[in-house]
Amino acid sequence: MSTTIIGFPRLGEFRELKFTTEKYFRHEISAEELLAAAKELRAKHWNIVKEKGISEIPSNDFSHYDNVLDAAFLFNVVPSSVQGLELTDLERYFALARGYQGEKGDVRALPMKKWFNTNYHYIVPKFEKETQVKLAGHKIFDEFAEAKELGLVTRPVVVGPFTLLQVSDFEDGVAPAGFVDALAAAYQEVFAKLAELGAERIQLDEPSLVKDLSAEEKALFLDLYKKLLADKKGLEVLVQTYFGDVRDIYADLVELPVDAIGWTLSKARKHLNLSKVASQLTRLSMQGLSMVRTSGAITMKRAWRYLSKSQLKTSS
Repeated sequence: MSTTIIGFPRLGEFRELKFTTEKYFRHEISAEELLAAAKELRAKHWNIVKEKGISEIPSNDFSHYDNVLDAAFLFNVVPSSVQGLELTDLERYFALARGYQGEKGDVRALPMKKWFNTNYHYIVPKFEKETQVKLAGHKIFDEFAEAKELGLVTRPVVVGPFTLLQVSDFEDGVAPAGFVDALAAAYQEVFAKLAELGAERIQLDEPSLVKDLSAEEKALFLDLYKKLLADKKGLEVLVQTYFGDVRDIYADLVELPVDAIGWTLSKARKHLNLSKVASQLTRLSMQGLSMVRTSGAITMKRAWRYLSKSQLKTSS
């Protein structure tokens, strides 16, 4: 049996990332020193997880500021007003997070919103008429390679395309449906590059699936995932949700060719017939769908559990 977690706190035992980043903001250390400290912290955390007996370790759950902003940078969802400035990638990243006023330009920080039912706030990306969604970043690949150098084949994690659209703002005259094809293609390119690097699976975080979904939103999700999963480039795909249950999309979700589904089981107990769910998953397993067998509770704000298409197991 394999064991896993869906992510690991990035700040460090003594909030090292926070203090090192603040030194960078005060110009007390260089960008190179900040990046080196972050790399050291990632290695420390991967080794902690390994030493605790976790057999399947996530990567790209680390962030210098915000995972949603990381996803926006990965897929080129960066305002055109910032694209043209002569800033380094790191300067551009922090400019959108905190703002930038200097000799290279004047950038206002993107707005922040509360991340679901937590006290955490995320940076809100904005899709504009000029936005050209494409694979533009390399962080997810760099961190997978870092872990591999330490002898760890990790499971990369990234905010899923549906949630990325759901938590973003849109310029007037721009709609989420207009980016479905480009996002599906860009995520597939991520799949392909990770497969080339030796990855076996990827985790797509889709917490927006736990919200009350309209018919239009459900159609958007299904359109995205049917196109995205048409070619997984050899990777196994885990769709991970949290903060609630997936009652509005459950029936459609389990019919998609994903390899595993993660959700908050304590919430699912309240709203789903688990005996019926177990029967459905057994049927799906017998149909010969590829699957990842995952089990074990994971504790964060609530009790979490992976639910694979081959197994439903509840604990007392």
